Amino acid sequence: MTDLQTSRLRLHAIDAAEGERIVARRPGDGDAWAEDYPFGGDVIGVTAFLKGWATYGDQRPFGHYRISRSSDGKAIGGIGFKGRPDNGRVEIGYGLSPSARGHGYAAEAVAALLGIAAEHGLSHVIADTTKDNIPSQRTLEHAGFHQVGEDGDLYLYEVVLNAQVLDDQGRPEPPLASGEAETLVGFLEYQRATFAWKCSGLDVAGLRATVGVSTMTLGGMLKHLAYYEDHWFSHRMRGNEREALWNDDHWNADPDWEWTSAAQDSPEELHALWQDAVSRSRELLAETLANGGLGQPARRTFPDGRRPSVRWIVMHMVEEYARHNGHADLIRESLDGLTGE
Repeated sequence: MTDLQTSRLRLHAIDAAEGERIVARRPGDGDAWAEDYPFGGDVIGVTAFLKGWATYGDQRPFGHYRISRSSDGKAIGGIGFKGRPDNGRVEIGYGLSPSARGHGYAAEAVAALLGIAAEHGLSHVIADTTKDNIPSQRTLEHAGFHQVGEDGDLYLYEVVLNAQVLDDQGRPEPPLASGEAETLVGFLEYQRATFAWKCSGLDVAGLRATVGVSTMTLGGMLKHLAYYEDHWFSHRMRGNEREALWNDDHWNADPDWEWTSAAQDSPEELHALWQDAVSRSRELLAETLANGGLGQPARRTFPDGRRPSVRWIVMHMVEEYARHNGHADLIRESLDGLTGE
């Protein structure tokens, strides 16, 4: 199974042989462990995983994952599913070695595991934490969990997945009564889905078509918005270097390079470029919201020294998509009469 990669972590689905090494606290050839890995919680979690393996066999992707830092490759903890999904529900557990705590790694790993659950059509993920473990409670809450009860010295948590309502075009409707972050992200996803709908099913000629005196094309929009996804969520919000495609000096010769060069790209290349950029942005935004919320500042300033908040960036991208969806509406209607908000 392919490892899960987040911005700072690699989650590796272990097998029984690696699980036995962890429980025995004896690293094998190629194992890179932090000095305090595995700690007691790792041993407990992996022991339960080995019992499940012995009973049911290989349960990946619903197994146990070793958490390693991408920066040095060292194992720093574990996260996994506590048994097989049952009626759309599954439980997770996680833990980090003491030296790795306080950096937001747990929230990053939880977000990745929720992605697996959602991809496999599960509706609910549950977890628990002791009442005195405030950092763990904050980790779950930042990942979208809500406290649903108590059991002795434990707080019980749950997050509902795939609860979105889809409209007739398959677009996820923004939530009607959620928190600020969920509402803003919901509107961003709706605008992205609208743009995908307007660009769907078109050949080379369709993606190169223009309306009136404008030179704007749907293919150019795909490339332009792929660039903006990288610019705002990766480069500006997280302070990362730009993706290689955007690092070249294309704009020195042509200020509208992303628009004009799209005519040389195939529909498949343009859709893949945009979809990959959106996927990276979703992951980066989810991790950022889990580790500080909408009010935190972007890591990279504007040229004049001002620094936007994450809230501003999300709102700006809603605005960007809404503006171009109006353009896309006109172009698409001119091609085949397709209309709709």
